[in-house]
Amino acid sequence: MQKSEQITLIGILLNILLFILKISVGLVSGSLAIMSDAFNSLTDILSYSGVYLAVRISNKKPDDDHQFGHKRAEPIAGLIMSIFAGVLGLEIIRAAFISTFKSYAPDIAHSAVIVMVLTIITKLFQAGKGIGQPGNPGCRN
Repeated sequence: MQKSEQITLIGILLNILLFILKISVGLVSGSLAIMSDAFNSLTDILSYSGVYLAVRISNKKPDDDHQFGHKRAEPIAGLIMSIFAGVLGLEIIRAAFISTFKSYAPDIAHSAVIVMVLTIITKLFQAGKGIGQPGNPGCRN
């Protein structure tokens, strides 16, 4: 397995953990912000999965059907993921707009703060290791 594939798999696993933590705390607390961040982690999971598949495909050697190789797999995966992220973003905006007209107070517990601090630490780790960072020679995305 190439280094770029390993780095992408680490990103997938970290974001799965973050998604599970955030969605659990978001459902318990009723916080739209934490739920939105949970779905951001879900888009990260899908993005990393798309990048992983694109990296595997783009590393294939040229064949009879693809004389110039498979390098176009990465931009196609990026386009698909950006469309998905845009649709999800619009849904979050819609939910936020609707929630402004409801009167309820979310229960922000210590668990919500802990999950968000863990998110910050995890994202700092990913940035320090170059996981999912454009321009990193170890991970093309």
